[in-house]
Amino acid sequence: MKVSLPFIINLAFAVISIIYCIIVPGHLDISFCQMIAATYVLQNFLFFIFLDRKNWLGFELFFCISFFFINFVYPVFVHPVAPDFSAFAFSFNIDIIPKSTAIAYLGYTSYLLGCTNILCKERIEPIPPAIKVETSHVTIIFLMVIFFFSCYIATGGLKAMKSVYGGDGDINEVGLYSYFKLLFTISSYLLAIYSFRLQTTIKWVFIASLLVVMLLILSTGSRTLALGLALIMIVSYNNNIRRFRFYEIMIIAGMGVVVLYSIMLNRVSDISQNVTDSINDSDVGWLNAFLDLIINNRNLYVLVDYATTHSYTLFHGMLADLTAPIPGASSVLVSLTGEPIELIHGGMLPTYLEFGTGSAYGLGTNMVGEAFRSFGYPGTVIFMFAIGYVVKTTYYYSSSNTYLYLLYYLLVSHSIMYGRGPIIMDLRLITWALGLLYLINLPVKFVLNKNNA
Repeated sequence: MKVSLPFIINLAFAVISIIYCIIVPGHLDISFCQMIAATYVLQNFLFFIFLDRKNWLGFELFFCISFFFINFVYPVFVHPVAPDFSAFAFSFNIDIIPKSTAIAYLGYTSYLLGCTNILCKERIEPIPPAIKVETSHVTIIFLMVIFFFSCYIATGGLKAMKSVYGGDGDINEVGLYSYFKLLFTISSYLLAIYSFRLQTTIKWVFIASLLVVMLLILSTGSRTLALGLALIMIVSYNNNIRRFRFYEIMIIAGMGVVVLYSIMLNRVSDISQNVTDSINDSDVGWLNAFLDLIINNRNLYVLVDYATTHSYTLFHGMLADLTAPIPGASSVLVSLTGEPIELIHGGMLPTYLEFGTGSAYGLGTNMVGEAFRSFGYPGTVIFMFAIGYVVKTTYYYSSSNTYLYLLYYLLVSHSIMYGRGPIIMDLRLITWALGLLYLINLPVKFVLNKNNA
């Protein structure tokens, strides 16, 4: 068997990323960061040119774009003109920027190695799942969306969300509505994932209902669910109905950026006046539209600096993430360890270091920074390679397994925001979604078994 060209190319860039980590300067050097960013662009250009499948619209494309904004835009484009842009008004060690940028690129090259087939293979497309999606399945999911959303509203969830994004609520507050929100989110994702697999026109009724859900959620100021649904529907339409043309993708992307940026401008958040002034006075032009991604560059610097000046946290910093599928587990962990939740939950350390425990406002995190502060360079390589391998595996084997089909589209739904989150993607969302799909499939399995008896 012959080693594939994409693997050779990505392996060469991985070696370059290691060299960058070795020669990185110990002080702020914008030109070094620019060199890394240029290498990143070149590698991705070659990756998509030689991609061993015809369909380039999926997780890899969205993740590639968001990763660039989350890890490379600030040192290359923003710092030279507006160093105190947005959350960068809070203090951090600017001399750690080159090292952090090199580590981010090391992580990305590891991820692309995981995404790449080592051996040459024919350019094939995954066929639709062998397990047929029945209209009855999707109808059950549709009714679940209505039921869980009604429960979410009845328990005060929509009101609480509006309070959070209006500046009066606590983003960390948990209530009964939190569980209905999760179930509503999962059922909405399931509806978006499987609707385009239907051969009947009723699928457009389901899609229209999802558009209504997106508008309702966007009206509260929250964008995560709406963005996830939009990504799923775009990729699912592309894979099941017809391929999008390049200009169509550009139009959809432009409209999405405008809508999400408009919502961000209308938010009233409980943040420091320094940050508000920085946002208003910044001179970064169109990059303001990608503020929610760019500000996570700072989290990368904070986490790398923390790992450099302290010991690695190993699995301690992700205990709450690993036990997330179990309701109430985080509270038990806080009681057992005697530590604030921010120290055992991936994604909260940057906020804790700046504001202390119990802050109503969160600064977010950075996936590469989380991997590095946990296990250093080896952990960054292993975790990011594993993510790439999971993406590749779920894509290619979804043709024969409906659960891998679901998992791939859940990854797609997080492809833009994953880079600014914990290294371990929402395990509660994933496990509960797989469990819910299993329960939905049970009646059909029972009927099949009865007929075969």
